[in-house]
Amino acid sequence: MGILYPTDIEVRGMETSTSQMRAFDSRERDAYNPGNVCYRSNIINFASLCTVRGSSVKKLLLLLTSVFIAFAGLWLAVMENALKHDGYIGRAIIALAVLTQGLATLFWIGFGGRALFRILLAAGAIAAALLALSAFKGLMSTPHFEGFVLIIGVALLLQSALTLITLLTTAQRTAK
Repeated sequence: MGILYPTDIEVRGMETSTSQMRAFDSRERDAYNPGNVCYRSNIINFASLCTVRGSSVKKLLLLLTSVFIAFAGLWLAVMENALKHDGYIGRAIIALAVLTQGLATLFWIGFGGRALFRILLAAGAIAAALLALSAFKGLMSTPHFEGFVLIIGVALLLQSALTLITLLTTAQRTAK
């Protein structure tokens, strides 16, 4: 079985689906010209593949980062309470806030919410982004590098940006 390439049907119209893909052998693959109309329609058809149950890749990425953020917040809260270093209560509260933001975003993705919930979710996303930037600043000034802070901080920034973008785009669609 060879690589999957579009059939000739796709050249005629860009509304075709991936079910019209078939395997080409090596001779047909070599004859395939990436500069033709078929290649350009593949790019457009790839964009249509990027939907998961009617939602976009942006929403899927938001879902995945929210799950990661929720687990990271839970892990941070558990570790703060297990290790009990100085000031652990404040850091555990921050970790629970991160967990709450991740879970609230997951709830909104799954069930939607009223305008007040979306406003609170946007405020939480802004606060999470500020927390991530604060963590980056602290990471640069500490004598030892904490890699998990960098990873969780990047995930917080990504989740915050995706949350705000998704909230804004869905608010604009519902307002029309």
